[in-house]
Amino acid sequence: MRYGKQLIMSENYRVNRFLICTGLLFFLTLRLIAMFNTADSFEIGKKLFTESVHPVQRTCIGCHSSSGQDTFSFMPGLFDIRQKYLPLTVDDLRASFELPNSELAARCHDTFQLNDTVFDYLMVYFAHVKPTRESPKILVSGWIIFMVFVLFITVVVSGIYKTFGSNPVVVYSAAALLMIILTVSAFLLVDFISGLGLQKNHSPLQPIKFSHKTHYTGNRIDCYYCHSNSYKGKLAGIPSVNICMNCHLVVQEGRQSGAWEISKVVYAYQNRRPLVWNRVCVLPGHVAFRHDVHCSAGKVNCTECHQDVEQQHRLSAGNGFPMMFCIECHRKSETMVNKRHVPLIKTGGLDCITCHH
Repeated sequence: MRYGKQLIMSENYRVNRFLICTGLLFFLTLRLIAMFNTADSFEIGKKLFTESVHPVQRTCIGCHSSSGQDTFSFMPGLFDIRQKYLPLTVDDLRASFELPNSELAARCHDTFQLNDTVFDYLMVYFAHVKPTRESPKILVSGWIIFMVFVLFITVVVSGIYKTFGSNPVVVYSAAALLMIILTVSAFLLVDFISGLGLQKNHSPLQPIKFSHKTHYTGNRIDCYYCHSNSYKGKLAGIPSVNICMNCHLVVQEGRQSGAWEISKVVYAYQNRRPLVWNRVCVLPGHVAFRHDVHCSAGKVNCTECHQDVEQQHRLSAGNGFPMMFCIECHRKSETMVNKRHVPLIKTGGLDCITCHH
């Protein structure tokens, strides 16, 4: 009796194990099939997005970049669209294509005839594509190289001294070599210190692709209309959403950008949300700079410091404002002041305490 129960339990165990293994195998098979189908659909969606069937017809990537969010383009990139419609669905993708929020996009989209199958493939591509990022560059600190060089020279000089003893020619030659090294090191040290805290070509991402070239050069909007604090404060100030809406209550669509970027301003205004801009021109902490002193008292034009701003879509810090850049300007500038203050201007304009206090 007991043997029969054990036999039945053994058979049940084998059957259960067989069913479990079969179920796992079936699940893995379906999973592999889905992976292969997704890979095929991804490649098809990629071709539909990046390649044109007709040699004259434009492609999606011609307007919508897929290289990453750091690419400045007036048209929304692939990742901008995906971020707005998260979680992205086929209906959202179809609606954004068939009913765009600008006439510029509508005129372009009317030239394409896309069916449901194409949207399904594009949906797979949108869901799985990843932005291309540059591999980080490994930079060796200049101070490490300098210290290794000094250590090497010290070892060489010590070896020469031990080998040749107190030979005056060798001693004087070694002393001259050390003097040359110390002189070069002093120049390198001064150059290094003068560059402390500089952020050359600093160009951070912004919540909106704002173009100074379009607003300043194209539309002739005065700098002080947006940066009104330049005349009366240390910082130039960042315009609030209300300042933007003074124009964009009427201007709802741009000639180059359509309504995509402007809609972000309108959304922030309607929902009472501030636009969090990222600072571009960041001076070192040991430098004291005031906009009101230069703009109001000194009558310095904005372009004298921000030289290429009228040609920049995406703003960059440029040279980072090194000390010699400021000194050269202080030397040649002539400010309208009372004659009694001329000696103070001539002696104080280049004094260290003027900027470092």
